[in-house]
Amino acid sequence: MLVRGLENRQAGFRRWNRFGGTPMTLAVTLTIEQLSELVREQLRTELERVKLSGLKEVLTLSEAAEFLDRHPKKVMELVRAKHLPAHYISEREPRFKRAELLGWLDTLPSLPKEE
Repeated sequence: MLVRGLENRQAGFRRWNRFGGTPMTLAVTLTIEQLSELVREQLRTELERVKLSGLKEVLTLSEAAEFLDRHPKKVMELVRAKHLPAHYISEREPRFKRAELLGWLDTLPSLPKEE
């Protein structure tokens, strides 16, 4: 409920600003309970979006390799070298959390090294 109220105010501000209104900063004061409700509602919305998109949170080796656009052998090399996080449900079956793979990608340099 609180999120919808804020979204409605933001939409009204965007409509007003689009027609030549003066840009301004908006400060909002929330109680801890309101902030907590806002975070819970946003989290529920995001989880629902992920569920509807059909994205799996835990990936097999072949799915992780496809996600990273690499051969499964290369992915296993990275796991064995402790560069890529993996979780084992058995000795030979690594699983990968999508969020951890994305986090790992964020640690890589944005540009290839120049030689």
